[in-house]
Amino acid sequence: MRERLTVILGHEYFVLLVRLALGGVLLYAGYQKATDLTTFIWTVEDYQVLPKAWAGVYGRVLPFGEMVVGALLILGLSPRLSGALAGLLILSFMIAMGQALVRGIELNCGCFGETTDPLTWWTVARDLPFLLGSAIVYRWGNRSTISLRSLWSRFRSISPGSGREEG
Repeated sequence: MRERLTVILGHEYFVLLVRLALGGVLLYAGYQKATDLTTFIWTVEDYQVLPKAWAGVYGRVLPFGEMVVGALLILGLSPRLSGALAGLLILSFMIAMGQALVRGIELNCGCFGETTDPLTWWTVARDLPFLLGSAIVYRWGNRSTISLRSLWSRFRSISPGSGREEG
């Protein structure tokens, strides 16, 4: 059973699908937040995790970080690194949401910019598939032959001076 699951989860087309989906979600979420930074900074402050000054810095940087990680995932550049970064981002979101719920803080999620979605345990659970996806990319992302990374490797192996004999 375990071997079969590994074959499915590690299949290059499945990993590609996960990379594209996770990267697309992060790009979209980052873009939505970046289009209204002021509102997103207020949302970060509402979570009451960071001091107000740090919340402002975090709120200004996070959307662009999400978009960079999303682009890395979609392009297939540094799949292990981008999978790890995506996982850390998602885990940090889940921790922030969980602590707010445990403390009884009522607020909107802010997951995709300005929304009216109230924060619930369902919101936290909704991130679990994304966390699993980031783990899949981290574990099996280097196997993918469909990425800029693999194209660059193939290009370098056939370029003049690469040590490869012609003829």
